[in-house]
Amino acid sequence: MPRIVLHVGHGKTGSSALQSSFALSVDALAAVGVHYPDHVSLTRAAAGEISSGNAVTARLIYTAKAALEDPAETVLLSNEVLFNDILSDEALLPSLLDLCVPVEIVLYIRNPLKHAISSYGQSVKRGGSRLGLEEFLTAYRMPGKVAKFMRSVQGLGVHVRVLNYSNHL
Repeated sequence: MPRIVLHVGHGKTGSSALQSSFALSVDALAAVGVHYPDHVSLTRAAAGEISSGNAVTARLIYTAKAALEDPAETVLLSNEVLFNDILSDEALLPSLLDLCVPVEIVLYIRNPLKHAISSYGQSVKRGGSRLGLEEFLTAYRMPGKVAKFMRSVQGLGVHVRVLNYSNHL
């Protein structure tokens, strides 16, 4: 029976690097029974650029259904946005479970202090934030979001494998 593996690492956990590796390894993955469906972002990912992965939330169910037609044992879908979308849309994961195949989630997290500092740097560099680090940290909520994510998906009986980016460099 096929299964779906969702990679949903939250931001600043190496998602683009993983997606580049997946995109460069489509044939090798297929050889071991893993189907990483094609997506327009695969070209960017294979070039080492920032990627959104191969699973867009608005088309997740469609993508999963189409991918399950492949004879591979495992369908690998990846997008860090899924972390927030599963938190905000209570029907998203149950809709995927309605496909009647096992779903496993691989959640990459990061040590909170390292993640907060990286997120702060990103907010300044890319977002133009002018907040000081102390002010930024008062609004930092990722550990609570991870705990909420874990409660919500485990309440559905979905197996979650948590990997710490900080420990897998």
